[in-house]
Amino acid sequence: MRCGRIVALSITLTILFTALSPAQQNIPPEWGEAFDYKPGENVRVEKDIVYARYGDRELKLDLYLPKQSSKAVPVIIVIRGGGWIAGDKEGFGRFAAYMAERGLAAACIEYRTSNEAAFPAAVHDIKAAVRWARAHASEYGIDGAAIGAFGGSAGAHLAMMLAASHKAKDLEGDGGNPGVSSRIQACVAMATPTDFTSLHQTYRQQPGELPKNLLKIEEKFLGAALSENPEVFKKASPVTYVDKDSPPALLMNSVADPVVPFAQSIQLLEKYNECGAYAECRLITGAPHAFWNFTAWAYDEMDRTVAFFKKHMMGQ
Repeated sequence: MRCGRIVALSITLTILFTALSPAQQNIPPEWGEAFDYKPGENVRVEKDIVYARYGDRELKLDLYLPKQSSKAVPVIIVIRGGGWIAGDKEGFGRFAAYMAERGLAAACIEYRTSNEAAFPAAVHDIKAAVRWARAHASEYGIDGAAIGAFGGSAGAHLAMMLAASHKAKDLEGDGGNPGVSSRIQACVAMATPTDFTSLHQTYRQQPGELPKNLLKIEEKFLGAALSENPEVFKKASPVTYVDKDSPPALLMNSVADPVVPFAQSIQLLEKYNECGAYAECRLITGAPHAFWNFTAWAYDEMDRTVAFFKKHMMGQ
């Protein structure tokens, strides 16, 4: 995809590093206390709302709403990680609760995993979730013009597909609310697979069982090996779709991540920059792949997440 204009990297490419704090020293191998956040009395949770249907198959979400808001609030589509194999709506509920406590609505969704259907099924599902949120905005006191996406790992990939591929009509699917826009206004993605072709090549070059297992996970989601269908690797990659109209994105990655190398985030950041769209990349030292699961990192990064959404969707 061609971009509208070229901008010098030194001007707009934003990379932020965070160093280890004293509290984070010597955390491995356990990585410290797990992040577990429950919704408080200021949050109302509407559970098991059907947002998409495919014949008899229903997909549901849990909607976390701040009670104290006097006006419509932005809503964030929250997408859990898990190698596209785990796609339940409960796994990232703690992050939805955290955002709702701070004035953002959050829809924690389930989606069809690769055990049920390969790409593009999951992308169809998340786009259906955005269309549902926009179509039912007034019913739940959310702002249909301010919808964001948040995810980690496989969930980050799906969140970035929402951000990048809003012009790809063949990825909309038929999960419900046809004719309603699935475009989002901001995205926060943690440890994001952004280019399956280069990620595949990285795994192929690395020794050991981990890359072999990751190749199997990747190929199961895509429904093919790279040699069999290189086009699907391109079609499923967020970097393919980024253009000057892509919404603001905050990318987070551990520098030492063995599962999704931080080069994936840099590659997407450079594509954003090339097109003249806005993105930031936060590279985190001394952290595991799924750093968001641990309190040593989760609170700081969630605060940055909330601030990013409020800045780009509420002007705060």
